[in-house]
Amino acid sequence: MKISRSFKIGIFVSFVIAAGIWGLFYLKGLDLFNKETKYYIVYDNIEGLTTSNPVQIKGLKVGQVTKISFSNSRYESLIVQIVLKNGIRIPKGTIAKIYSADLMGSKSIELITGKSDTFLNDGDTLKSDIERSLQDQVRLQVLPIKKKAESLMGSMDSIMSGIEYMLNQKTQENIMTSISNIRLTFENLEHATKKIDTIVTTGNISNILRNIDAISTTIRLQNKNITTILTNLGMVSDTIAKMNLSKTLNKANHMLTVFDSVAIKISKGEGTIGQLVKNDSLYTEMRTASKDLDSLINDIKANPRRYINLYIFGSNSSTKTKKSK
Repeated sequence: MKISRSFKIGIFVSFVIAAGIWGLFYLKGLDLFNKETKYYIVYDNIEGLTTSNPVQIKGLKVGQVTKISFSNSRYESLIVQIVLKNGIRIPKGTIAKIYSADLMGSKSIELITGKSDTFLNDGDTLKSDIERSLQDQVRLQVLPIKKKAESLMGSMDSIMSGIEYMLNQKTQENIMTSISNIRLTFENLEHATKKIDTIVTTGNISNILRNIDAISTTIRLQNKNITTILTNLGMVSDTIAKMNLSKTLNKANHMLTVFDSVAIKISKGEGTIGQLVKNDSLYTEMRTASKDLDSLINDIKANPRRYINLYIFGSNSSTKTKKSK
């Protein structure tokens, strides 16, 4: 059977078209002869991610980004479609993280696989995450250094202010005065040291130590007496503790109350003592009576015969009896 030339040309053209399509997909990273799985990821910001950017697992390229589109007409978020080669399946809980692949800012997606034993199906949506940009990372690294530098500059300003203050004439004079005081202090210490050496040399320390030893010996010898004294003090304190001090104090309080009542009555002029204290006439009468008594005693001393008759041998007594009759 003879094949026509036109048929050969058609087959050749079809082969060339198929090869061109395959080559086009191959250049895009898609292999038409391998089984592929598609997954979707929702991002608020893709940080410059474009189609054909690689998708990696632990640094190994397993697929690529095939499509990026907005989720709605309000541009709230973006949907990224990725394709994994060779029918690679990933477990649930896998996170698709956008990161900077190099210093030029090229973006890639790193799949951080989950630990579940259940795998995602073709067309499922992955969790999303975005790594900080290199600029942000540098900023985070530089920020502590910046703060330390600012703190250091503040410390330097303080040091310079202190140096400037120290260069003042008044401050220099204060420093010189302080140095003089320090020198005088050292001289006083040296003088005190010499005095201590003199005391040690003259033997006063030895005498003091001997006296202390004698005192301690005396205390040790009188230990028994001291113990007896302490025992007696303990017994006295026990006796005092056993005494009914409350009853005694109540009696004393009652006596003070009675005395206070008597004093109040005396101050008011009640009773004999009160009348004596408050009434001047009673005092005057007693004084008059006292004067009369003094006059009577003086008269008795001057004229004893007027009040006392002494007769001897009984003669006078009989005569007086007769006279009286």
